[in-house]
Amino acid sequence: MESYQVHLASKVTAPAVPEEKGKPGIPERTFVNHGMSNRAVRYRMLNSLEIGKAYEEAATMLGESATDRSFGVLARAYLVMTMVTEFSDPTEKPLDQKTKWHKATFGEFANPASEYQWDKVFTAKDTAFLQREYSKWHEMPADVVEMLSGKAIPVGG
Repeated sequence: MESYQVHLASKVTAPAVPEEKGKPGIPERTFVNHGMSNRAVRYRMLNSLEIGKAYEEAATMLGESATDRSFGVLARAYLVMTMVTEFSDPTEKPLDQKTKWHKATFGEFANPASEYQWDKVFTAKDTAFLQREYSKWHEMPADVVEMLSGKAIPVGG
């Protein structure tokens, strides 16, 4: 399975843009990214069985009284918790060998008594970013579906 690492940075530096064809250059600049934990996160691609299991667990947790909205919110949270495999202590240098890493599982992230319970580790902004990463790697935009289905050819009936 493919794995990735991102830094939920509280500061982001944009590189300098050199002067070009009479347009002035832009110096390197640093932006403060409020609300990020400054942790590095390692996550992996989920397979279809893992995705199905996360949906089942969300449905079981909510029971029959669940609304479509509450189910969607909880399922998305469970999918992201399943995707994340490790996180670091807050750090400015996520690639440093001295960075301390913690392995965690869905069960630890979802357990309110765990020291690694999701909201004890990640901020709301971290979570929003990781949900976008989940979408980027696991979901297909409607325009791509349309493009691909437009190439379908009849093969008989």
